[in-house]
Amino acid sequence: MPARAATYRLAIPLLVLLGPASATSDDRPVPPSFQTTSNPGPPRWSVGAEAGWNGLGGVGPIVACSPRDPLVLEGALGYSRNGLALGLRARGLAAVVGLAGLTAGAGLVATAGHSERVSPRPEAFPSLLNLDCLGAPGCPASRHVSVGSTLAAQVTVGLELRGSRGGGLLLLGGYSRLLGGGRATWSAPPSEQQARYVRQITGSGPVVSLALRFGL
Repeated sequence: MPARAATYRLAIPLLVLLGPASATSDDRPVPPSFQTTSNPGPPRWSVGAEAGWNGLGGVGPIVACSPRDPLVLEGALGYSRNGLALGLRARGLAAVVGLAGLTAGAGLVATAGHSERVSPRPEAFPSLLNLDCLGAPGCPASRHVSVGSTLAAQVTVGLELRGSRGGGLLLLGGYSRLLGGGRATWSAPPSEQQARYVRQITGSGPVVSLALRFGL
């Protein structure tokens, strides 16, 4: 009995000392390198709209699916300068901080082709209708052109801003490389300006696109 009483007398001070230490250890702040963010991750399905130059689907709707984080698969159907456009792309997310993340991807874009009447001085973004120069001296005539379908590969990088409900804003830039197609058939031999105009809307070039998505 005296030995047991002595053991109790030693144990009680130890419990008093260890008790506050064990309680405070759970309340210590977590180092910043181990803190989690409020990033909800890409939604499994989302729909939205895209617009831009050499974008995935020109101007039109875009659908995205995320089978697993950080992979995002996208498909778009819209209207481009070379008619209807259909695009497929795979993207990955990296360096996610909060609701923003860097993204990079690659995809394929097919266009159906189109026909139009090209003015003597065409522009990629004409401010007025493609009109002749109204018989001015030395003014060449307009030409009718039919442009065939195209297939292009593109690589993109950009920034994705995502909301808490899965929607988001996607800003991409990159380069599109023409793989084939885009043959132009003219009603008469074109001027250099007219031929350059068709090359601008069907050939390789930069990619700039903006997409707004809503999570489902």
